[in-house]
Amino acid sequence: DAPQAVIPNFVFNVSAGREEEEGVQRLTFERPVAAKIDSLWQTAGLFDEISLSAFDGSLTIKMAPGRSGIFNVSVTLTDDGGTAFQGFDRSTRYFLLSVLPRSEPDLRAESVLRVPESDEPQQYVWFGFYSVYVANQTLDVQPELTVSSISNQALFLVLPSVDQDGSLSFTVNAGINGVSTVRTSVGDADAEAAGLNTHVLELSVDSVNDPPTFSLAASRSVVQGSGRESLPSVATDISAGPADEIWQTVTFAVSYVSSSPSLAFLEPPSIDTAGTLHFHAA
Repeated sequence: DAPQAVIPNFVFNVSAGREEEEGVQRLTFERPVAAKIDSLWQTAGLFDEISLSAFDGSLTIKMAPGRSGIFNVSVTLTDDGGTAFQGFDRSTRYFLLSVLPRSEPDLRAESVLRVPESDEPQQYVWFGFYSVYVANQTLDVQPELTVSSISNQALFLVLPSVDQDGSLSFTVNAGINGVSTVRTSVGDADAEAAGLNTHVLELSVDSVNDPPTFSLAASRSVVQGSGRESLPSVATDISAGPADEIWQTVTFAVSYVSSSPSLAFLEPPSIDTAGTLHFHAA
């Protein structure tokens, strides 16, 4: 998958033949022909480009994408002097071509990351969260990493980003939870488009139960001996929590301290879910 390369002086001592043929005959290299020695690929379509210049001996070569292996390549030089009287108009030499398979960078990290919901914006930094390996070896110098896509961006006050050392950082918004998919890539855009060198992280901001809230009336008065009482709106502004907790059911636990030794209840005070206070004084 390497780009086209030009190797100068690949062939040298190029000669038309005897001294009287030099500068008279025209020399041309035929297209080199490869024979497979050790490869999964056939030689047909092996090269996108391969040619030799008789002028300066340079080799121009570009392998077809994905091709690798060991090949014996024949190079034939011809002249236009002909083959009359059992003459020879060509000479062939060989070289060994070894094409190493490309080692794609392997981006490694945890595939799931969980953080708790917070009442305040919360910043997180995971140093060295991502590591890049090539041929199963970690790299001393990390290549550039890029966060290529982020879903559910409303979760974040500051979107996830990756530093050169592989550290992941982001800031979650206050009072919000959910899941975001973060795609991070290493290498060029072609590799990312092909699905190579890309890591997919499921980043979950887990819901944390918020306390219920309510307001309580400062005081209420009833007449002694009035019997069973139900006083509405003793508790108001009753809420289970933020919007994602409206499914929760709230209950009240009521305790009391009497300032009068003679005060007693046939039914102790209780508050229902509507905020109504119920009791029956003796």
